[in-house]
Amino acid sequence: MTSVGGSPPSSTRSPAVAAADTGTHSSVDGPLPGAKPESSPVLQRVRDLLGSGDYTLAVRTAYRMAFEGTVRAYGLTVPPSCTDRQFLAEFLRPDMGKLIELLPALYHRYEPLRFGTVTPPTEEDRTAFDELLVKLYSETALGRIDDPLFQPSGPATLVEKHPESAWPISHRRKSETP
Repeated sequence: MTSVGGSPPSSTRSPAVAAADTGTHSSVDGPLPGAKPESSPVLQRVRDLLGSGDYTLAVRTAYRMAFEGTVRAYGLTVPPSCTDRQFLAEFLRPDMGKLIELLPALYHRYEPLRFGTVTPPTEEDRTAFDELLVKLYSETALGRIDDPLFQPSGPATLVEKHPESAWPISHRRKSETP
């Protein structure tokens, strides 16, 4: 017996799976009590690059490390063929909190430096970039990623498979959800 979309009725699914499907599970995001983004090794590395005058490398490093941190924090499996734009469109979910706004904002800075013509950054560019990083590492799960006590939560930790999908529930894209 299945419900709309081929999912088993919620009464036959585990509570964790039902919560993941409905988005009612707990989030790893949100303001971190006593968060100190300055203690983030990523933020320190990026600021060192900024201090050495290499804005382009700082932005490129910041985005790649934020991408990798997001994948790690949420236990995502991203196919190698997935582009950054596809990742942002298909893998970011509402339960990721402010990350769904901040990571695309960082990508907006990264993309022209990675694929376009590099123009010298203004002091405003540098300041806005630093403010974005502070938010990213104080208001999202990325601020917790280097904490040895951090445990990812939400649907990314589930390992059950959806009955009609080869992907584990935790790794389905938004377009694949019932």
